[in-house]
Parts: sequence; C-alpha cells; structure tokens
Amino acid sequence: MIDNRHKQVDWRNPLFKVSKYFTVKELIYLPKWDRLATEDDGLTATIKTNLIELAETMDDIREFLGLPINVHVTYRPKEYNALIGGGPISAHTSGLAMDFSISKKSSDEIRLLLRPKLEYYNVRMENLPGASWVHIDKRDVAVTGNRYFKP
Repeated sequence: MIDNRHKQVDWRNPLFKVSKYFTVKELIYLPKWDRLATEDDGLTATIKTNLIELAETMDDIREFLGLPINVHVTYRPKEYNALIGGGPISAHTSGLAMDFSISKKSSDEIRLLLRPKLEYYNVRMENLPGASWVHIDKRDVAVTGNRYFKP
C-alpha cells in the first residue's frame, strides 16, 4: 500500500507541524538559498514520506533526550548538497538524515547518550568527535551492523 501521509502536509507552510515536534521549515528549509525546498528541487512524494518518518523518529529521540532539538538541516536537494560540500551520496538528499544540536548539551554528550540507543531507534549516527552537530540518518545499516560510523 502506498503511504499518502505526505499529501496531508502543507509543504509550502513553514510552520505546519509534520510531527509532534517538527515543522515543515525544519525539514525542508535551505539556509543558503533562504527558502523552502520545492518539487522543482526534487522534493518527491518518496522524499516527503521519508521526511515524515524521520521526523517521527526524531520525536522519539527528542523525548529520550528531554530537550528541544535545534535543526541545522534535514533535506538537501542534490544541487544544494553539492553547493555546501555534502557527500555525493548523502542521506540528506533522500530525506533520510537530520543534523542537529541541543543548546544545553555538547554534540559529543548527545552522541554519548544516543550511541547505545541507535539500534532501538533504528538509526545510524556519524562518529564525529568535536563536531558542533549530530548527524542521524535512517539509511539501511551495512552488513557489518555498524550504526556509528565515520563519514
């Protein structure tokens, strides 16, 4: 059965709540272009569905952490991804990744808290000590089973 939840979201309204905690703006805003992503940028039904599922997972992670999440970026169209120097096969281009921080905790502290929960939330996390953000994605886990990886 096809998931049509993406049709219930007003993707042009930055304040529209996609999930309990996350808005359209937090999922598709492109800071360097100062606008929301659109279908012209490759925002497909599949990517929208991925974004909804990611937001729901991030709702659970936010509740586990007990603090608001400051989203840096979620979806990045391929052209935008290249502009900012993102990896050529970035999970962001499929709506499967979010970079974020939390005001009251360092990103290293957040990674330490989340690392034992990666399998529970069915996510992967970049191992980037000292980075000012945490990268979570919902890409399939490699056959090695490694959910905590170097980009």
